[in-house]
Amino acid sequence: MISQKIYNKLIFIVLVSFLNYSMVSAAQTFQAQALAIAIQSDDKVVAAGKLTLKEVTYMCISRYDNCMLDTSFGSPNGYVTLLIGSYAQANAVIIQTDGKIVIAGYAVIGGATQFAIARFNTDGTLDTTFNSPNGFVTTSIGDGAQIYALLLQPDTNMVTIGSAVINGQPEWALARYTNAGALDAGFGTGGIVTTPVGNTALGTSGVLQPDGKIVVGGSSDSQFAVGRYLNSGILDATFGILGTEITSIGNSAFANAVALQANGRIILAGSSDDNFALARYTTAGILDGTYGLGGIVIDSPGQDAYIWGATMQPDQKVVVGGIANNSFTISRYTAAGLPDAAFNAGAGFITLTLGVESSAQAVALQSTGNIVGAGFANNSFAVVNLLTSGTLNTACGNGGIIMGPGGVNQFGLIGYTAGPTRVAGADISDTNYVYSYCVTNLTVGASPCTFIDISFSNDPLINGWTHTLNTAIFTCNQTGRYLIQYDAIVQKDLNSAISVSLRSVLNGVEIPGTQSTTAFRNGVSFANLPVEVTKNFIVEVASGDQIKFQLASTADNNGTLVANTGCGTVRPSISVTITRIS
Repeated sequence: MISQKIYNKLIFIVLVSFLNYSMVSAAQTFQAQALAIAIQSDDKVVAAGKLTLKEVTYMCISRYDNCMLDTSFGSPNGYVTLLIGSYAQANAVIIQTDGKIVIAGYAVIGGATQFAIARFNTDGTLDTTFNSPNGFVTTSIGDGAQIYALLLQPDTNMVTIGSAVINGQPEWALARYTNAGALDAGFGTGGIVTTPVGNTALGTSGVLQPDGKIVVGGSSDSQFAVGRYLNSGILDATFGILGTEITSIGNSAFANAVALQANGRIILAGSSDDNFALARYTTAGILDGTYGLGGIVIDSPGQDAYIWGATMQPDQKVVVGGIANNSFTISRYTAAGLPDAAFNAGAGFITLTLGVESSAQAVALQSTGNIVGAGFANNSFAVVNLLTSGTLNTACGNGGIIMGPGGVNQFGLIGYTAGPTRVAGADISDTNYVYSYCVTNLTVGASPCTFIDISFSNDPLINGWTHTLNTAIFTCNQTGRYLIQYDAIVQKDLNSAISVSLRSVLNGVEIPGTQSTTAFRNGVSFANLPVEVTKNFIVEVASGDQIKFQLASTADNNGTLVANTGCGTVRPSISVTITRIS
């Protein structure tokens, strides 16, 4: 049960983002990060990562259409979540030729970290034909097994790339799954390959060559490492030194992305000593001295710069996404390894400050050539759309930026008073929120119950909304789609037989599907427990429209109410969240 103190407040938070539909209290903590991106054939953008609610982390996928969340996906939210075990995170995503979406990462099951893959239909529902009837599959490989990259082969098999600790040593770990979600016994040993590369190896990325060979990028002992496997899962001995190559760059370097040029040359991208770092290799796995300086590019678009994602343009320029100066950063380099002077008016990179800390984690190209970066800002998915010139596509989203699902938008938490409102001695100390409470005395009537307006005493300053003090009326000043979530709680005595109903009214007419009722009957011992009713709904609201919240209670057998803790008169406690989603 949520504490009584929470219900002694009316909490309004406006977040230009997208919340998990199960979130019903504004006091709950939620965070989201996009860690991977894929582009559908219709140019819809799919981002995958993680969403954390109340200390539980879920795999999360969102889809964007015309620069806004696609409400046909995971209807009506535009995103879906999946919990496998006690913790689940997606680090990679691909789109199959039939349009189905596959995500991969890891899950913690019984305290053990395992490879995890899940597949979703085009509408966002879990595809139960994948590892039927689950829709997902997990694989135990040593200790701490995590997938960081996912590749789709022409025969519909899927190769996962990551790492696992084998006999105490971190190694590259690969696994191949059939289209049905089973391990492919024709790959490695029982579908699994592990490879020690130095003493400590991390496989973070991969790409398929046209000949079917699998290129893996990552690190070994804090330096760049690249390797190549045959389609069977055996290391390609013609590549580098018996299949792998390690390149020392500075004191410490990590490769997090790999891209393939049309001539077969391989570019690793990551960081070295807090700078962007790239290296190019020949088809034989040898450092290519014609690229950058001796095969290596070091670039510093800002402090603490790290590349997390990369993609190759048709003109063989490589686009990378990452973080610099705690900001969402995208850079482009020519085929020779020089910062591209044609990108962002000669800068060669663009840095976007979307919050206290923001980062691009992956990049991809739309059919138009537009560059799409996915990452996070202010605990929310962040998607940035750039023109081929490297400037923001201002026709997309909010000036080229799309936020959600997750926390607050790029402008931070919106709308708070100078200080919290103290409710009848209740301890309220979190000034990040606007507090208010219901002042309506609840009338316990005979059936049928009569709805009355819920009047609120405080005047929350809510972006896009105006509240008329001491009334139930909230006027919308910004046309859009809003997710409205509310809870009502009424304390009762032991012998009460009470039903409590809550509903929302738009311009004087009840909004269909917004009424919710909870009833406690005689003969059931619920001493000192409240009657609680909750509801979530999405509504289209035009500027000037007015929404009111109404509540009714019916008492049978002369049921009575008792005062809430901290309230001087008998009144319900209400918690409401309004979130703009488009």
